[in-house]
Amino acid sequence: ILKDESTFTLSAGEIIDDTWHAIETRGQNNVTINGGSIETKSTQRAAVAINADSTAAITGGFFTGKQTVTGTAGNVVISGGKFSGDVSQYIAAQHSGLVTQDADYPFWVGDYNDETAQQALENKGVARLQVNQANVYYTSLQKAVAAAGENAVITLIADTDEAFAIGKPLIKVGRRGDELLHAIMNVDM
Repeated sequence: ILKDESTFTLSAGEIIDDTWHAIETRGQNNVTINGGSIETKSTQRAAVAINADSTAAITGGFFTGKQTVTGTAGNVVISGGKFSGDVSQYIAAQHSGLVTQDADYPFWVGDYNDETAQQALENKGVARLQVNQANVYYTSLQKAVAAAGENAVITLIADTDEAFAIGKPLIKVGRRGDELLHAIMNVDM
């Protein structure tokens, strides 16, 4: 637990907690994580918990827990790392997230402005959703829809034959990056 205007940087090593957050802030703290492994084994806590008065910049590392990071968007900014849970609300602008087939760390975040890396990401994803000026890739359309807010634009980047209920009003689904909408779904709530 970080208290009283602390500054904490983790570049390597492991922090594991069996019953609580592996890293938690109370008070005004600055946390920087650019490597290492952070894990909570608690089913009720996040690996990293940042309160509203603290800030966290995460540029790398491995994060494991039922929840990986909790905090306030804007106070927590993620531009790199591998996460066992969805962190799309914290992704820094000009960075992309990828949901991979990796069971341990399904959410990868990094700087994917490189054209080769971007193509590799698109080859693994089914759908792309823009969150906070960053592209987040999902291995299924259902996962993208579940993560989408109202009036979100989801771009299909690969064919899928999934069948599921949308349950959200007016989600537009574009096809392979072009402007033509593949389907517009208006669901009564």
